[in-house]
Amino acid sequence: MQEKAQSCLRCQRALRQTEAACAAWASVANAIVDFEPVTVLVGPGDHEAVRRLLAEGVQIVPATMDDAWPRDTGPTFVLDEQGRLGGVEWTFNGWGQQVWCTWEKDKELGRLVTDLTGAHAIPSKLVNEGGGIHNGAVIACGYQDPQDDQAREILAEAYSGREIAMLDARPILARGGGIHCITQQQPQSTR
Repeated sequence: MQEKAQSCLRCQRALRQTEAACAAWASVANAIVDFEPVTVLVGPGDHEAVRRLLAEGVQIVPATMDDAWPRDTGPTFVLDEQGRLGGVEWTFNGWGQQVWCTWEKDKELGRLVTDLTGAHAIPSKLVNEGGGIHNGAVIACGYQDPQDDQAREILAEAYSGREIAMLDARPILARGGGIHCITQQQPQSTR
């Protein structure tokens, strides 16, 4: 009986952590959508729950995924000399084929996102995971720590004229990533 009670407590703790992570993911999307369009990939069956957390302007697209790090699994957007949007579809191999990782679904996300954006697909055999973050605002990791205010001041000085949004990133960090891991910027095409 004690084993069952401990198992139930672990499940409740995991559920609370998952809810906190979903709220943190949503806070990132909700902060960015004030400055540029945002599309969120959502697992099958999660649409209604996620819609309740997201601002009205955030677009939701159903997608089957193994993990929640589109920076690593999605395309890297580029512009050619004529300003046309392209998406480099890297080869994703589960962070070096880690035994704890699956990537059968994630390896298809590059094409899904490229198709969704109307970008020209640029297939690559190179194994890579993406980089960078945002325009019009700085969306930064916060830790609910007194140093957050000092970090905000430094960022405001470095990025004059941009709004600084410090979001509690602890639930995202607890899952092994940061704000940059759950986002992927897309340059605006001139064509």
